[in-house]
Amino acid sequence: MEIKGKVHEVSPTAQVTESLKKRELIVEYIENPQYPEYLKFEAIQDRCNLLDNIRVGDDVEVFFNLKAAPGQIKRGKNPTLTRCSYGR
Repeated sequence: MEIKGKVHEVSPTAQVTESLKKRELIVEYIENPQYPEYLKFEAIQDRCNLLDNIRVGDDVEVFFNLKAAPGQIKRGKNPTLTRCSYGR
């Protein structure tokens, strides 16, 4: 999948565990100018450095994989958790 938008935020690389590092990219996506949306993407491991030259305000095209899994049942609800992983 892919979207085009403007970079709202690029986080520094975070060492989550001894063997996992990640970085987040937030993109302003405007399908309807009246209601802009902010989409968060995760880059993990060796893909973190793909965001090194990305700056706030840059126009970008993001290619990503969308994954979803059922969450834990909480108060009678079974939410679906969705994760967007930076693809290129």
